[in-house]
Amino acid sequence: MRRPTRFPLIAVGLALSVACARSSEMQNPGAPSPSGTVPAGWQVYTDATHKFEVAYPGEYGIVPEKTAPAGGAVSRVRFQDKSLLSTEFGELEPPRFAVEVFPAKQSSLMDWLRSNNRLPAGATATTVAMAGAQEGLRVQQPQQLAPNEFYYFSTSGYVYAVTALGTHASTMLASFRLL
Repeated sequence: MRRPTRFPLIAVGLALSVACARSSEMQNPGAPSPSGTVPAGWQVYTDATHKFEVAYPGEYGIVPEKTAPAGGAVSRVRFQDKSLLSTEFGELEPPRFAVEVFPAKQSSLMDWLRSNNRLPAGATATTVAMAGAQEGLRVQQPQQLAPNEFYYFSTSGYVYAVTALGTHASTMLASFRLL
């Protein structure tokens, strides 16, 4: 019995990611959104330890973390289409939304991005505001395929790296908040 390859699934996922990322304009996460507004059928993921929450649609599930996050993150949560989670390679597909949490930085957020190789040549960084954050930056990498837009927020305790893709990216990004 021949084992199916993962390449067609990855190629389809990448094509959908690029198409969806281009079709859904990201909102400034600092833009005010009605407090407590969660679309019908959505759930709210709350991380009380690392002090953030985000709403996500019913068709998404949370990717089980089998190993510790890489790159110095103390926590990571990834949201993926449930239909992909049930496949053998679902955890390898780019998540629809991800939050990585890093220990507090000692310098500016821009310095943290540079020292952690998250601001490559050609990338642009613009300031964004979020309640509870000391600093916020949106980093765009036009030379990279999706994901090519990332949000970073810092508090006295953590640096949050947020990656949003797909059709629900704007709504999930708008629902992301620091506690």
